[in-house]
Amino acid sequence: MGRTETGAAQRGEVLIRARLMSAVGLGGLLAGAMGELWGVRSALWLGASITATSWVPFLFSPLRHQPRTC
Repeated sequence: MGRTETGAAQRGEVLIRARLMSAVGLGGLLAGAMGELWGVRSALWLGASITATSWVPFLFSPLRHQPRTC
C-alpha cells in the first residue's frame, strides 16, 4: 500500500480531476472569446506561442537543480 490512506488518496485525485476539468472548460471559453474578438488566426498564433514558451519558467526554476529522489 502507498504512503497515504485510501480515502485521502481518492479525495486528492478527485480534487485534481475537478481542477483539470474546470481549467479545460475555462480555456475553451477563453479561446472561443479570443477567436471571436481577434480572429481565429491571431488566437491560434497566441495559443501556439504560449505553448512554445511554457517551458521557460521551468528552465529558471530551483526545482531543476534539485537531485532526483526516485
